[in-house]
Amino acid sequence: MNVTRFLSSAPRRLLVTVLMLGALVLPAGVLAGAEQFVDTWENAPTPVALLDPCTGQELSGVGTESGIAHATFPDAGVEHVRVRASGTVDLYDGDGAFVGTWTYHFNFSSQVPPERQGIVHGLAVGPLQYADGRTAIVQAQFLLVFEKGEIVKRAFQKSACGG
Repeated sequence: MNVTRFLSSAPRRLLVTVLMLGALVLPAGVLAGAEQFVDTWENAPTPVALLDPCTGQELSGVGTESGIAHATFPDAGVEHVRVRASGTVDLYDGDGAFVGTWTYHFNFSSQVPPERQGIVHGLAVGPLQYADGRTAIVQAQFLLVFEKGEIVKRAFQKSACGG
């Protein structure tokens, strides 16, 4: 996985549940032989696709997001990536009808040791204010566990509706 390419595109998309991020990763410096990159963005346009766990509807929209990403590469083939972001998006159904506004916080982590076995995890949660006045807390998360050689050992994806 090319982390620079990953950081510039993947977290900004909602991966059925959620994957968001954006902007370019810029070198922040080198410490003790480890490459480190930090990227921040503010009010960046962010496309979102979400399977609403409260209604079962597939929703989408383009909102704005702000956040920070940290990537560290201590050795060849090893990476540690953390992303923290928050955003707001107006969501629409497949017919283009306004469904509601989701305000979310997103956390993402990728820990990949040598031989590419590792773990990738993302969690987004926040209130979804529906057009009819109802409010629900929507949580979406995913987890991928890799064996050596980046072979997917476990994949978990879940969303929940509360409130």
